[in-house]
Amino acid sequence: MMQLYDPLLALFHFDSQVVLWGKPVIQWSLLDWFDAYTGFVHGAPFVYPFWFIRDLFLVNIFASLIKKAVDSNPYISGIVLLAMSIALMQIGAYGLTLFSFTLGYYVVKFDISLEKVDNINIGLILVGYIAIISCFSIPFKCIYYVLVFPLVIVANILYLRIGYYLIDKKHDKYLLKIAPWSFGIFCFHEYFLRFFRKIASLIIPQIPVLVIIEYCILPIVLCLFCLLICKILNSLPFSPLKLLLGGRGSKSSKR
Repeated sequence: MMQLYDPLLALFHFDSQVVLWGKPVIQWSLLDWFDAYTGFVHGAPFVYPFWFIRDLFLVNIFASLIKKAVDSNPYISGIVLLAMSIALMQIGAYGLTLFSFTLGYYVVKFDISLEKVDNINIGLILVGYIAIISCFSIPFKCIYYVLVFPLVIVANILYLRIGYYLIDKKHDKYLLKIAPWSFGIFCFHEYFLRFFRKIASLIIPQIPVLVIIEYCILPIVLCLFCLLICKILNSLPFSPLKLLLGGRGSKSSKR
């Protein structure tokens, strides 16, 4: 719709994401639409945060095999699966899918609860996080493929601890209000972030101080806007959002 309205066309023309393959959305073929959902041709779907959905369909086929391998020898299987994930990333595939999918079973198998995570020293987590981030400055591409996996683990533990801190500080009522919509925010944030960046660059002078302020404020505005979009979509009688979220966020949901 925005591409058909000339004054807004510039805001909705983000490199290859909105006008894919040099064609407006209205001119897409059936193959273009299929690729927009799956990313089989161009490597990523149109809504980039859904990159994992296609991969999960494929990984689920091998779920039983992965479980048997981990059960037989979790340590050797972990090394082999990590090596396979790195190899997949080297050829342009999403190795993180295999890694994350398998990691979920390790969490269950070794009974890694939130209480156990809470016992990890926050100082050690922070030092590990900074150390891994710093290593990304090393100018070797292979470093990225190796470090991205521990970074995922350490970053998740760090933000879990930050979440605990916020809840302990009586902010839980705000977090609980937002929680049902978190997946909706995840779905929409990538596209609207591009949109807001474009607007910000047009109306805000791009000098360092203002850019830093913009960098801090934009995520807050973005989350509020995504919440509004989620609520509007969820209020529709036949909302695809209700199907996507499995009923979370709706008034009828008690979870």
